[in-house]
Amino acid sequence: MSDKILYPHDNSTDTIYGQVFDGDQVWDVGGAAFVPLVDANWDDYDTIFTQLGTISQIFSGTFPAAIPAGVYDILIFAGSPAAVGDERQAVMSNLLWDGANWQAPGVIVQSTARRGT
Repeated sequence: MSDKILYPHDNSTDTIYGQVFDGDQVWDVGGAAFVPLVDANWDDYDTIFTQLGTISQIFSGTFPAAIPAGVYDILIFAGSPAAVGDERQAVMSNLLWDGANWQAPGVIVQSTARRGT
């Protein structure tokens, strides 16, 4: 489970996804490479999270295995299908990845999660 990203979210009906950034480049899931972000290709960058259970409001995503060791940021969004205007939920910053496992805890530096929806 060391490649998992867990995110608590207050609406179990939302679709949650993450995007992995290395500086100003984003991971292209299908292309298996970091690329400059292009708005028209937004849905190429999403890693879908699945909810644990049916109403737990805890979502789990798998960090892409092809990403090499390094320090990365993950932006978490709610929206389906993935689109440029989706609401950002959180930013996890300075995640140390050794190519297979997390080596340091992530830090949520901003959360915009809604309450009571």
